[in-house]
Amino acid sequence: LDPLSYEGGPSATPAVDGDRVYTLSKSGHAFCLEAGSGKVIWTRTFAAPERTKEDYRVWWGFAGSPLVLADRLVLAVGTAGTALDKLTGKTLWESGSGRPGYSSPVPFTQGQQACLALASGHEVVAVDTQTGQVLWRLPWRTTWDQDAADVIVAGGRLLVSSGHGVGGALFDVTSVPPAQLWRNTDLRNELGSSVLWQGHVYGYDFRQLRCLDWETGRMVWAAPESSLGTVMIADGKVIALEQTGRLVVFEATAAACKPLAQAQTLGGRCWSAPAL
Repeated sequence: LDPLSYEGGPSATPAVDGDRVYTLSKSGHAFCLEAGSGKVIWTRTFAAPERTKEDYRVWWGFAGSPLVLADRLVLAVGTAGTALDKLTGKTLWESGSGRPGYSSPVPFTQGQQACLALASGHEVVAVDTQTGQVLWRLPWRTTWDQDAADVIVAGGRLLVSSGHGVGGALFDVTSVPPAQLWRNTDLRNELGSSVLWQGHVYGYDFRQLRCLDWETGRMVWAAPESSLGTVMIADGKVIALEQTGRLVVFEATAAACKPLAQAQTLGGRCWSAPAL
């Protein structure tokens, strides 16, 4: 796909599983590669989704990162994902040909059932990991159908957040359909996912890093406005990489916004999250 609103480049992070590497390109080319040599073991190609009257015209391609779960590889392809045999690439189950989101599938457990949550182009959907059966759907519309951030699932709760003024919401997923617990516009994840740490959510509200209370959605603190960015948690610290290439380390505490270190690490524009 041609660059669109940015310089281009890959969108999905490869998944490494033992001696194999799995990738998914923006154009829908999935590869299983030998980690040591790069030799192709198998490949699949998935067609771009058909446009409907509900779809916006913009399409940034497939962006969800492959997820390896036991014997299967789960891809954010179709409205509720697609599962392949990770050894052969054979389809185990697939969903409708509608528009996926730009986020990755997230595993969670509901009771004793292994499940996956995906933010598609128009909704958040949960499916049974083994069969692909849809368990529930939550309508979730955004400008340009840009659901780019992964959902967060913990303690029977699910957080979904999107940019372009939409904001975030927390749902109780122990009930069917899930019950909304709170919703506000204090956390608009336009680019990358937030992270949950010790009862608080850290993530970018558009161009500003913020900390919110997980249970109530109350904003605890906001860092000085900077740029779009992505975050991760490590060693009790928030590691934030802005699209300008500036890397900032914060203390992961709800007491206050405490920057610890920063450096200009990259040139150009970076829309990917750092890897630890």
